[in-house]
Amino acid sequence: MTGTQLQRHPDVKAKILPDGYVLLHIKYINWVYTLTPLAGLVWEFCDGNNTLEEVVARICAIEEVGADPALSGKIADLMAELEKAGLLLEKDLPDIPALVEHSLMDGHREPEEHKDR
Repeated sequence: MTGTQLQRHPDVKAKILPDGYVLLHIKYINWVYTLTPLAGLVWEFCDGNNTLEEVVARICAIEEVGADPALSGKIADLMAELEKAGLLLEKDLPDIPALVEHSLMDGHREPEEHKDR
């Protein structure tokens, strides 16, 4: 994941609760994922413009958080978990469900080299 810029899935809506926790609502499967306040910061910085190292640096620059040697590993694990869950996507990658839907709507055509003659 080093050097990879992750961005939030466009179909995921975030709501910050009064206690600082963040609810992520995935509309297309009607599912809710809860983030701690620190994980909410990671979510905020995963905007497609920051690498893992940049997210860690931005969070460590927050006075209340400070530098923590274990923080980089925790953030990397969280970002990997959010990516595996489909909440974060690599920057500029197409939305796979949208591509599948588009392919089904347009009718799938096999490339010429795979057609039986």
